[in-house]
Amino acid sequence: MLRVHGASGGVTREVLTGSDPLIFDTGGERYEVLYFAFSAPGPYILQKVDVFVETTATLSRDSGMKLLQRFIPVFPELKVNAYVRNDPWFIFEPNYPFLNPFVETATPPAFDQYERAKTLRCISWPGPPSCTLQ
Repeated sequence: MLRVHGASGGVTREVLTGSDPLIFDTGGERYEVLYFAFSAPGPYILQKVDVFVETTATLSRDSGMKLLQRFIPVFPELKVNAYVRNDPWFIFEPNYPFLNPFVETATPPAFDQYERAKTLRCISWPGPPSCTLQ
């Protein structure tokens, strides 16, 4: 999968072989991975990956747990977090770029629009995997 941000501001996608690995269905709903954020390697630092996902599906703990269980085997040596929204504006997540250059978006939402939207945060650590809708 190759994504290119052109000089005109548009994003083109080229699937080199097979189907687009960043777009998939789970439970009959469409999901798209927008961004991966990996922790820096180092001694005594928990190695993890944050996966940021956009969907039109209703956000629920059950769907979040299915996503988390999908990503854990993909990164077997890392702790996995999944963040899911119905838009690409993960503004308050520190590991997501404020403006992702590989996502075509309209203007940023107004504060009240952003406040009404929720983020589903699913973590695989510490303790058993869990999801919260915030």
